[in-house]
Amino acid sequence: EPITMSSPGNTEVKVNKPFIFTGKSADTLDWIRTVELYCFAHNYATNASRSVGALSYMAEAAAPFAQQEVDKYITKQQAVPEWTEWVKMVKNQFLSADESLNAAHALERLPWKNGEHWNFLNAFTTLANRSGLDDLAIKIILMKRVPMGLAQKVIASGKDQDTWQKWLKAAIDIEETSQGLFALR
Repeated sequence: EPITMSSPGNTEVKVNKPFIFTGKSADTLDWIRTVELYCFAHNYATNASRSVGALSYMAEAAAPFAQQEVDKYITKQQAVPEWTEWVKMVKNQFLSADESLNAAHALERLPWKNGEHWNFLNAFTTLANRSGLDDLAIKIILMKRVPMGLAQKVIASGKDQDTWQKWLKAAIDIEETSQGLFALR
């Protein structure tokens, strides 16, 4: 049974539980996305609640990895890494190198089209997550993909830009403001 949460504007969003991840490379990114959505909808804000919750949705070929993580965090009382680091660890464990390389190349070719920044946001985020590249490399590619004038405005804006996600949010905010649209909140 999906949960229902209210968002601004009284729009209902239904979020299903993550599917059981069996360790298949092709399912890795979709599984991570469903876990992230589920954690967001349930307000799982800590690294431990996200990571340990995600482990409960692993089985079959992913079960040895899950057991290893359970042993580290629960039995041995080791600190749970930051969520982004934990996700990288899962990607490194289960994604094939070819899939990551193809996503990185696609990132380099993704066009920014004025007025279609939401399409760019979705495509760029998906490819960035699949690429396995670190934050700085993704941010550099992003800076190359947006129009030069917009990139200069983002840099000059003084907005928080320490991750590629924040840099992209700043670019979209600036573009929407210049078009007279509502900026991201």
